[in-house]
Amino acid sequence: MTIFRLHFAGQIIATRAHPRLSGISATADGRVFSVRAGTVREVARTKDRLGYRNVWLRQRSISVHVGVRAHVVVWECFNGDIPDGYEIDHINRDASDNHLVNLRLATRSQNLANRAPYGSSGVKGASINRFGKYEAKICGKYIGTYTTPSAAAAAYDRAATGKFGQFALTNKRAV
Repeated sequence: MTIFRLHFAGQIIATRAHPRLSGISATADGRVFSVRAGTVREVARTKDRLGYRNVWLRQRSISVHVGVRAHVVVWECFNGDIPDGYEIDHINRDASDNHLVNLRLATRSQNLANRAPYGSSGVKGASINRFGKYEAKICGKYIGTYTTPSAAAAAYDRAATGKFGQFALTNKRAV
């Protein structure tokens, strides 16, 4: 992979070229640049409604703009193509933080395991049933019923760690 030294805003920046997208390169701190006709421009500076930064590429053959997520561009500049069945996970769950150290390969289920908690119980992996008890589940599979949210959280955390390993977002990490 080719390393470029770009002159941008009075600084010299080391970037890596994207293996397939001509004129696109990225830095390890997650910035993406376009070099066209000798002009260097930082792209992917704004966020979409989900918090992701996108790189918009114009496909001249069909006159259409195509959006590519900036974290995918950064990953591919430094690590090559993403294998089939994998996607890029933001370790800290911040969709706009595209630093290379914050990105990792993950399957879809591993990536979803790293989601923030949601629901009425306030506990990841637990919900309140019609009797006012806390039911813990993982991937739709019943773990158990508990009288306290902390007991349900502990049960979910054990199951999530066993199932997802380093990708598990436990209730301790979600805080």
